[in-house]
Amino acid sequence: MNPFKHIKDTNDVVKDLKFKLQYSKNKAKDVKQINTIIDCLKSFEDILEQKYKVSEIDNLLCYIFNEFMITQEQTPKQDIQLDYLIDKINCHLKADAQNNISSLAMTISSYEFGKKYLNGDIKGCERFAKNTSKEDIVKLIKDLFFKFKQSMLWRKN
Repeated sequence: MNPFKHIKDTNDVVKDLKFKLQYSKNKAKDVKQINTIIDCLKSFEDILEQKYKVSEIDNLLCYIFNEFMITQEQTPKQDIQLDYLIDKINCHLKADAQNNISSLAMTISSYEFGKKYLNGDIKGCERFAKNTSKEDIVKLIKDLFFKFKQSMLWRKN
């Protein structure tokens, strides 16, 4: 797939539509549709030409690295294991998102069950095991990720 060729071809279609607009019986509707296509093309073109900063991704990686440093209890006597973390991130990026979400759901489930068990809440463990399925947790994760992606603000250069 060559996205730049698709954008060029679609721009040619827009030019044809603009020409045909003079013969339109519903110009307001047709102008709105053409403008929607133009806006979409411009967005794709901006993304492909990397006009968007990737500082949001840098911020996310910084958070992940900070959490890694804290949870691994890195001390000045130890080498920082950032290569290990980068390898783990690459591995997750290459994996299927559904598998990663499934794995996260199992981790969350184990954590919640373990927390109840360590607090001596045996009935809570039983209720959790009976009433909470992996699919419920997967749905919650997907909903949370969807809301996060919708709320994420991408800055232009």
